[in-house]
Amino acid sequence: MIAQGDTLYIGTLRGLAAVRHGGVSAITGGGAALGYVYTMCADGSRLWVGTLGRGLWCLDTHITAFTTFPLSATGNTYAVAPGKTGEVIVLQDEKVILLDCELRPRLVSELPPVAGWTVAWIDARTIAIGASDGLRVIDIFTGRMTCLVQSLHPQRDWEFTNNRTLVQDQQGRFLCGVTGGLLRVDLARLRSFTPPTCKLADVQWNNAKTEQAGTWTRVQPGRWSFRLRAYCA
Repeated sequence: MIAQGDTLYIGTLRGLAAVRHGGVSAITGGGAALGYVYTMCADGSRLWVGTLGRGLWCLDTHITAFTTFPLSATGNTYAVAPGKTGEVIVLQDEKVILLDCELRPRLVSELPPVAGWTVAWIDARTIAIGASDGLRVIDIFTGRMTCLVQSLHPQRDWEFTNNRTLVQDQQGRFLCGVTGGLLRVDLARLRSFTPPTCKLADVQWNNAKTEQAGTWTRVQPGRWSFRLRAYCA
């Protein structure tokens, strides 16, 4: 449910409704109801509408479907997040998609089986995605995941439950509503933390002729295997 001006927009399982001056009207696209409206967000005068099964729509002076690849007319759109400089991040099916300032789509990355349930901007280069396995931080220019947070709970307890369960507080920390409860993640503190060094305990070679050369172990060609043990404080 989102209010814009004198209109209240309500997303339902059957479509999008507009309530204005006591009257209710259905907003359709392509001559048919939008179906299951899963997510909505306001971006100035624009209203972004994400549906399950009918893709991504934008309502301004009229309603427009966004179907240019990698977006799909029949895609499941889980979350939409407008940025401060005109870009928009969209989570649809297994794809993380960036709409640039001209609203041209570009594939950032793919995270099967779904890209995530909720998304928020960290800065102009990075986004945070609430996924089924934790909080993912992704570089939108390279598509690389730079951080995955899933501490304190087993992985199954780190699934975000819907598209409104990732919120930043005034200090920039993330409040995460996951199946394990409500957690607060301070990415700035995590980045300043220096993890302990991982060290090698020992290596056991089988059927191998080895030769030590400083910290290197040279192994002669042949059919061999090894087993190593590592530890971390």
